[in-house]
Amino acid sequence: MADTKTPDPQTDPVESTAAAELEAELNDEELLADMPELRSPARLRMRHKNRLLALATRMHKRLGAKGVKVKDGRAKLTMDDMLGMLDICAEIDEFAESIAIDRDAYEEWAEANSDNHAAFIAILMRYQEAMGESTGSAS
Repeated sequence: MADTKTPDPQTDPVESTAAAELEAELNDEELLADMPELRSPARLRMRHKNRLLALATRMHKRLGAKGVKVKDGRAKLTMDDMLGMLDICAEIDEFAESIAIDRDAYEEWAEANSDNHAAFIAILMRYQEAMGESTGSAS
């Protein structure tokens, strides 16, 4: 009979990571549910792809390489890290506007979400994942 034991996130980091990734993906979909349509990742021009890769690299350099500390479910950022993330969010907004199918609708959405930094990070994550899949499948 197959082992039907429920994985313990404390002792099974693979299950814990997969569950966290699924939760983050569902949260990203929720954050972006009402966002107007953007150009699909497959239809991005070189300038869009380069900008996206530069933004993702800057974000990783600022946060990922440092191993951001999390306390009570919130990231602990230095003032410099926070200022850098604000700049990155503004650039993600500009990137998204540049690929919006209906720019007026996107601007309206962006104005309504101007305090929701997580939504703009979710845009970057969505496109970064899609770009990774397309470049990974090309090799």
